[in-house]
Amino acid sequence: MFKRLALAVFVMVLSGFFLSKDSLADRRSYVWTYEYLTMPKGETELEYYLDFKEKELNDKTTSAWKHQLEIEHGLTDRWDMSIYQVFSQENGEPLKYEELKLRTRYRLSEAGKWFVDPLIYLEYKKPSEVSSVDKLEAKLILAKDFNNLNFAWNFIFERGIQSKAETEVEYAVGLSYQFSPSLKIGLEGKGDLGESRNSKHYLSPVISLASGKLWISLGTAFGLTSKSDDFQFRYILGLSL
Repeated sequence: MFKRLALAVFVMVLSGFFLSKDSLADRRSYVWTYEYLTMPKGETELEYYLDFKEKELNDKTTSAWKHQLEIEHGLTDRWDMSIYQVFSQENGEPLKYEELKLRTRYRLSEAGKWFVDPLIYLEYKKPSEVSSVDKLEAKLILAKDFNNLNFAWNFIFERGIQSKAETEVEYAVGLSYQFSPSLKIGLEGKGDLGESRNSKHYLSPVISLASGKLWISLGTAFGLTSKSDDFQFRYILGLSL
């Protein structure tokens, strides 16, 4: 597994030398952390997410895959909407349809107007299994650019619609540097803010490459606590339509 991941990273870095300098509407510098971006009015983008995780490193029986296909469209210059189709696969099990997700984002102002740039993110999750509970997820996204340096912090709240369970509170944070319009490299952290003995926290290097209408971001997260998965991997590919 690690040989294939290392090869993928090498190919992506090598290809960065040949990429053009076109900018993209919703290019992601990170794979778990959202920045201060929405799709411009009238523009549409197709995104594909590939997730892999291993609860115990190099133990295939604890591994799982997830595939997400997203179409997002800009309604105004500060407001967009998207729809996801999500599929998952446990080790040795067939691929199955997991859920439908509907998402919207709204930027409260133009970038640089305030001390930090705030964005509101809302998502509805409809699982395919009858026994599963529909969920709502909200994110407060705060970000700031300092020339080529970007900082972003996400406060994440999730709660079942029909459930009396407590709201789950999580975070994601990212710091990245744009070496060229084609290449960004950064570091992400993510986790939950529950009881400390059960909390999960991760640290991940991330790389983002772009060319023409295509961008690719890749991150590898390593668990920092006993309850965390040992290893997670996410790859996002975006294509402007």
